[in-house]
Amino acid sequence: MSSIFQTFFLFTQEDWRRRYPSAYALIGEATGLLLSLTVYWYTSRAFGTAGISEYLNGLAPNYFSYIILSEVTLIIPLSLMNAVLEFTRLSREEGTLDELLLLSPHPVSLFVGLSVTGIPRETVRATLTLVLAALVFNFHVTLPAFMGWLVIQGAALAAFAGIGMIAAGFFLIFGRGQGALTLITMVGTILGGAYFPQQLLPALAQKFSNLLSPFQILLQAPRQLFLTGWTNETTQCLLGLIVWGAVLFPIGAIVLYYGFYIVRRRGSAEIFST
Repeated sequence: MSSIFQTFFLFTQEDWRRRYPSAYALIGEATGLLLSLTVYWYTSRAFGTAGISEYLNGLAPNYFSYIILSEVTLIIPLSLMNAVLEFTRLSREEGTLDELLLLSPHPVSLFVGLSVTGIPRETVRATLTLVLAALVFNFHVTLPAFMGWLVIQGAALAAFAGIGMIAAGFFLIFGRGQGALTLITMVGTILGGAYFPQQLLPALAQKFSNLLSPFQILLQAPRQLFLTGWTNETTQCLLGLIVWGAVLFPIGAIVLYYGFYIVRRRGSAEIFST
């Protein structure tokens, strides 16, 4: 067990060094986030005057708060989802996949474990975004709301890791996967109300998102949390994310394991496109 934690720590440390090789890189990250927040600030003012604010009742005090909370809420789950596929793709293209399969008796656990090493980095990035939004743009955030947000993020990881494993498994089996994952992300975020309230969508699209997507639950829970605090609806959203994880994670593990089986059987997988 100690060797597992040690390996996780080493990979996390290496991931941090690649992203932030010096203090200047971290300053550059903060500067880039501040510029992005500035763009969101002026964009939100334009959309606010266009009448979108009337649809934000019960969701956010203004469109800037709405869009920023969506962005930071998606950072960690989407990074994990994409990391599973990206790690699988790179290991295949660099020729290290066969070695990893031979070295590890539990390759699914290995690949997911290595993929989560980027979570600390992305957590810092999301937290820094919230801090800058609060300090510079008067974004309202409290410590209880932030802690609740972290709980929601943790509850969402299994579901989005499952989606990533499904995409990685399809990549190993069919040579494709990244394009489909991008499409899923785009449709999920739009229908889930990441950029504008769901009330603006057709009724059928709203129903589809509410029933068949964890994106909507993930995006809904923090809005209630930051606006009114932890309520029964927040708890329901938390349980909903846990249920999605209980469904998607084992499905993803099975698909990815089958992808490894196909690679072993072929001896070599042809990669047609991503």
